[in-house]
Amino acid sequence: MTARMLFRALYRDCLLLGVASLAPALAGCQRGSPSRNTPSAGAPAASSAALAPAKNAPALADADIARAIERHLQEDGALRSETITVTVARGVADLSGSVRTLLAKERAVSLAETIRGVRSVVDEVRVTPAFRGDELVKSDVERALEADRATRPYTIGVTVKDGTVTLSGTTDAWQTRGLFGDVAKSVKGVRGLDNAIRVHGPVTKPEAEILADVRRRIASDVWLDGDVVDLAVTGRTVHLSGVVGSAAQQSRLRADAWVSGVESVDDGQVTVDWSTWNDQRSVSSLTIKSDADIDAAVRDAFRFDPRLKLLVPKVAVKDGVVTLSGNVDGALARKAAAADAMDTVGVWKVRDEVIAVQSRPPTDAEIEAAAKRALAEDLALPDGRSIEVSSANGKVVLRGTIAVPFERFDAIDDAASIPGVVEVDDRLAVDWTPTEIWERITDRLYWDPRVQRDRVKVAVAQDGVATLTGSLDSWSEVRAASDDALRGGAKRVVNLLELKKSLEHEAPSSASARPLSK
Repeated sequence: MTARMLFRALYRDCLLLGVASLAPALAGCQRGSPSRNTPSAGAPAASSAALAPAKNAPALADADIARAIERHLQEDGALRSETITVTVARGVADLSGSVRTLLAKERAVSLAETIRGVRSVVDEVRVTPAFRGDELVKSDVERALEADRATRPYTIGVTVKDGTVTLSGTTDAWQTRGLFGDVAKSVKGVRGLDNAIRVHGPVTKPEAEILADVRRRIASDVWLDGDVVDLAVTGRTVHLSGVVGSAAQQSRLRADAWVSGVESVDDGQVTVDWSTWNDQRSVSSLTIKSDADIDAAVRDAFRFDPRLKLLVPKVAVKDGVVTLSGNVDGALARKAAAADAMDTVGVWKVRDEVIAVQSRPPTDAEIEAAAKRALAEDLALPDGRSIEVSSANGKVVLRGTIAVPFERFDAIDDAASIPGVVEVDDRLAVDWTPTEIWERITDRLYWDPRVQRDRVKVAVAQDGVATLTGSLDSWSEVRAASDDALRGGAKRVVNLLELKKSLEHEAPSSASARPLSK
């Protein structure tokens, strides 16, 4: 989940993310959800409380799940003005209506997959972009592929018919193939995508080697930490079975299975059940990785990341703290490397000492102009034209007020993708009060199937900084809680959550007592 569009999809971590205005959505936030603690109307601006214990919460009703999906759709910049109808029956969410971009369609589906109680998503959303002409769309897709550092070295064919883009050619990895598709989807006027790019892998690869590669990726993925999954390989097909907590984690599991030598992935035996998932995870003790294991896992993640094909950072690990150094090709690659490391099981903290380099850096004026154009043209960024941009020696500063926190991630990625940008300083502010941020964070924690929300306390200061305290059972829960806080509008997250279970294996004593911070 490290490519530019994967950050947006949320998924990386989640493309996470219509119809009513924001005010009714906030009202529904308190009406539609099962009972939980929320600040009263007279609550102070700096709010602090714990969510109601999960065991006391009533069973999730389909209507409550549908309202939660609708609220989260309304809080995404790319989806606020789209017309999407949500119905839920027995945990199956049906999305219908129309959107103007393929990116918005996929974001809506990915967001619905992250909601507690959703077992699967039926996508009936239509893409109805404004007509731009196939030749113009083709030209823009080719320009986007050429502008992206990770896709530029490849020769990819592009054809367009009635707004559907077909990509052809060969590449060396499934992750790179996916990145080509993500770049094409970001172009205005794309109605559909046929990614016909072939992955040039080994003619034959032993089943045992494929199995070991998949097992290693899943075991190192912090977003799947603790999942009960069985693996098998027959020929070039990976078979997955077991229980995960959300449809989004099933998608993540499937993506991890696409390693070199694989031609198909069968996840038909994977069950999505948030209510039994946590119980099954609690049976096994948390395993803390040794520094050597973490080092190998981070390097393995870099190997699968198309953003790090040209230059790979150096890795050093001590007591679960990963230090990255060396050079990478641009700010987006630097961000990808840090995300890869932080998404690895066992990592307490990432120290980013990487330097983003550019062979022929443009002037600051050229960087500013390109960044302003990217922000203004971003289909997912309604407030892009109002964001102020300045650049000094390749360091870009973004200033202004945005309507929803999701726009911050899109704006940072836009600026980081500009050639010559070595760092992005985010000084954007969300136009929400501390109490509103608290309400959104607690709502996201409530509906996040990855988090035992009764164990998390949230405090939001006047400056919008959220502090998380409590204890959780797994790496994935700790990371998910921090992610929920950021996506709930926190300017920054101080993550003081601790791991509750007994720590095993080669965990250094100094690390086992150390809370995470971000």
